[in-house]
Amino acid sequence: MMITKRTAKDLGVKDRKDPKQSIFGGAKYIRQLIDRLPEYLHRDDRVWFALASYNVGYYHLRDALALSIWQNKNPTRWHSVQEVLPLLSYKKYYRRLPYGHARGLEPVIYVNRIKDFYDILKRREVKVAPVQIFN
Repeated sequence: MMITKRTAKDLGVKDRKDPKQSIFGGAKYIRQLIDRLPEYLHRDDRVWFALASYNVGYYHLRDALALSIWQNKNPTRWHSVQEVLPLLSYKKYYRRLPYGHARGLEPVIYVNRIKDFYDILKRREVKVAPVQIFN
């Protein structure tokens, strides 16, 4: 889990290129993102929102939540917000949002790849912690 220099410093990670430090730093950061998310987000989806935030940035995710309301989607569920996140790359939408342009398709792909891999591990009966551990 790669983290930026600034995030590494904030987390107390000395060498962000060291795999062990990067993994533990990234896990700590994910925990912080989960805790920072609005309480109204659906419990089962909080980890997906946190991973999207990890990828695109917390405030761009907040923009997507607002945009989901404008688009008459459910801002509390990942399946709805992932539909509007890609719109953050279109001027028609991002110019109306506080944090502007973002490559909104990237966090959707990122989260869905993680979800797919998680599902594969579950099907193969590999011992994996349930997603609810993050809630």
